[in-house]
Amino acid sequence: MTNQDLLAEIARGRAEFEDAAAAVAPERRAEPIFDDGWSLKDILVHLLTWEKIAMGIVRAGGFSGPPPAEPESGGSVADAINAKVYADNRDRDLDDVVAEAERTYAEFREFVAALPPGRLDERLSGEGDLPLVREFVAGNAHEHYREHAAWVRATLAKP
Repeated sequence: MTNQDLLAEIARGRAEFEDAAAAVAPERRAEPIFDDGWSLKDILVHLLTWEKIAMGIVRAGGFSGPPPAEPESGGSVADAINAKVYADNRDRDLDDVVAEAERTYAEFREFVAALPPGRLDERLSGEGDLPLVREFVAGNAHEHYREHAAWVRATLAKP
């Protein structure tokens, strides 16, 4: 897989998410219409956060030290990150979030485009069976966008 192939897949996944998100009326995009009281704004913050996390981990070459311990409150490390990001951003202005999401997505695409040849097929470093860079990027980009597009469509389809 080349950087351009991955970028095309990322663009298709993002377009699916944006198409689903466009079905949420503009005046409802900051309303808690999704499970756990999330709004479309919260989903955008969630997506941009994981794009930033992915860039940081790939830039670092992987993970240093042992994997983080599961939170004492239960759930996964990702769940704890998601909860903190939600709490820290729930009162942000929608326009501010949309602008940051657009900037971060553009930065993410530039980051993927600039990865050196062969980097996508390298495994992230760290303890355990870690994914290839392209797999890690996919999980935090087009696969992630599609997951949330499905969530938006399913929520909007409820009577």
